[in-house]
Amino acid sequence: MAAPLGGVLEAAAVVRAGYRLPLRVEDFGAFLDAFRKDIRGIVGDVRCLGSFPEAHMRLLDELGWTRPHEVTYASLLLWAGGVEEVAVVPRDRHHVRRTVERATDLQLARLVQALVFAADPDDVHRGAEAVRYVVERCLGLLLRTGRDEFATTMRLWSVACLPAYLSPDSGASAASREKVRAYAARLYD
Repeated sequence: MAAPLGGVLEAAAVVRAGYRLPLRVEDFGAFLDAFRKDIRGIVGDVRCLGSFPEAHMRLLDELGWTRPHEVTYASLLLWAGGVEEVAVVPRDRHHVRRTVERATDLQLARLVQALVFAADPDDVHRGAEAVRYVVERCLGLLLRTGRDEFATTMRLWSVACLPAYLSPDSGASAASREKVRAYAARLYD
């Protein structure tokens, strides 16, 4: 849960800075200050959704994702899954934008997967609403506020994460696969 949320936060800071890299320590700090209430809300919602103890949520801070730090092109490449070529200096803002979009697509899909895994299997309706709320708040930080953005994120999750997990030979229990299928159906409604 912490890793994909950290990727979303770093990508959102780059988006809000006009796709300028590297993002200096003070620039990321300014992003955190400007959106502190939103970030705390997201972290609180994730904590409630998964009934996580406070210590689990402190991992975001311990890993540095909620503290000022430099954001580099190399970190965006990692969040994007290494799809782009490794370059010390990105060619232009369009290149950075494409890398950020790939990073956010992948990390949002992973975040949805983590949220669904953490959600209550006995209350899919309530859990799906909580997943949707967290994802929509993250999309807002990323300035992805179009009416189809949530549906696009769900589609990306369904192709990036679900086939491997729902496969009979995945090692996931039948009950877990049933839960994930129920959440997928509800999130698509």
